[in-house]
Amino acid sequence: MDDGFKALADPTRRRILSLLRDRSLTAGEIGRHFTMRAASLSHHLSLLSRAGLVKRHRRGRNIVYSLNEEGIDALLDDLERFRVPEDRLEHGSQGAADQGRGPTQPHPQSAKAGEAGS
Repeated sequence: MDDGFKALADPTRRRILSLLRDRSLTAGEIGRHFTMRAASLSHHLSLLSRAGLVKRHRRGRNIVYSLNEEGIDALLDDLERFRVPEDRLEHGSQGAADQGRGPTQPHPQSAKAGEAGS
């Protein structure tokens, strides 16, 4: 999961994923959309592959990259854990506000930690 989030944190890698959304591409075809060295592009593609978001296979002398839909689905499933359940939304539950703290009031533990550092 962490590799997937790390891969998505970079705008270049998100752009590569967008390029691969419509069709598989060779590294050269992907590289035409960027002004970086081949080694840098290779690094980005390797990170995407290790994260399970991109698959690569050989076609003749070329390596072709495509989206790994299973890897993307797994990452989306991991993200789904953070979604607030609809029944909590319907009942107005809003985290810190439910505990009597407004958005600008720190958590009591945070305030104590700040005092200890003074």
